Amino acid sequence: NYPEMRGLRQDSSLWASVTHGTFICAECANSHRALGANVSLVRSVSADSWTDKHLAMMRAGGNANMKAFLTEQRLPRSEERRVGKECRSRWAP
Repeated sequence: NYPEMRGLRQDSSLWASVTHGTFICAECANSHRALGANVSLVRSVSADSWTDKHLAMMRAGGNANMKAFLTEQRLPRSEERRVGKECRSRWAP
C-alpha cells in the first residue's frame, strides 16, 4: 500500500511515534503509550494501519531531526535514562 513502509514492515519490533515523526523501540513505545495518544500516537510499523496523514507526519519529522532537536535542547542527563536502550544506541543524542 505504502512503498516507503515496505522494507520497514519486515521488522516486527519497530514502532513509531507518529506525533513526533520518529521510529522508536518497543521499550520506548510502551513509555509513549503511557503518555496517551494525545501526547504521542504510537503505531506498530508491521501490525497497525497507517493513513496518509500518519505518513506525512513521519516524513515531516524523522529521527535525525529529533536527534538534532534534542541535542540542541541539551537533554538533561537525568532524562537520558528514560530513553530505551535500543533507541539510545540508534537515535538518541
